[in-house]
Amino acid sequence: IFSSIYQRLKDIYFQTFLSEIHNDTKVTNAKNKLRTYRLLKHSYIEENYLNISNLRQRSIITKLRISCHKLRIETGRHNCTPHEQRICQFCNLGVVEDEIHFIVDCPLYSSDRNVLFNYVSSKFPHFRHLNSEEKFSFLI
Repeated sequence: IFSSIYQRLKDIYFQTFLSEIHNDTKVTNAKNKLRTYRLLKHSYIEENYLNISNLRQRSIITKLRISCHKLRIETGRHNCTPHEQRICQFCNLGVVEDEIHFIVDCPLYSSDRNVLFNYVSSKFPHFRHLNSEEKFSFLI
């Protein structure tokens, strides 16, 4: 009986966890700060990136996952810039500078990105067929 109670409590906690990270009603006129985290987090388990031994690499990935960075999507949140006005200042695509744009789409980083994408595609051929959001999720 203890194991069934324990499992039920775990299930309730997980459902509450998912509900909270998908709740946009706490923020007015903006998306939830956890927009990237919820894109990546689908189960309540320790993520593989936490086992990266290089502290700098692990720190960078963590900051991207929890939106603790200097991209306009986040800095605009701090100074109450409307979401749609947090445009990337490094390219002329006219899109919001969020984590996906930064990692997958911004032309400023295209040469570095091509090296990375070619390497990943050589190991995982399906990678080339993913959309931007899926590529970001795969990489992060």
